[in-house]
Amino acid sequence: MKNTPLKNKTLATYLALFLGLFGILYLNKNKNKNYGVAHILLTILFIAGFILFQNNQSSILIWGLLWLGVINWCAVWLTSIYYGLMDENKWIKYIGIHKDEEQVKITNIRFAKTNGLTVLCIIIALMLGMGSLTAFIAFTIQNYYM
Repeated sequence: MKNTPLKNKTLATYLALFLGLFGILYLNKNKNKNYGVAHILLTILFIAGFILFQNNQSSILIWGLLWLGVINWCAVWLTSIYYGLMDENKWIKYIGIHKDEEQVKITNIRFAKTNGLTVLCIIIALMLGMGSLTAFIAFTIQNYYM
């Protein structure tokens, strides 16, 4: 068994939901930090596009920035749902504690169980993802025809 700290699935799901890809970095500290940098850049570009749009400036570039931000956050919420619905044995393999099936079965998987808080986080992620994507599609169509 590696000396990998146990990573709680519920905590990782909430971090991915509210902190975006910074929450995903909670799991992948040593793997790849480019996701966090990409998330920061896309969020900054989304905010810049939103500010420009609020100042009655509308162009293809601004709409592209807005869509990049919406898709970025929808991907984050989808990742949160993926973490929350992951099976316990798959979670243990995902965070890299054990690679062997026999060791996975004998590991105390209390930290990998899905509980009521995890289900609540999945519901919140579904509502945020569906609501923001649907609202932005409607907003885009409305502004196209105005």
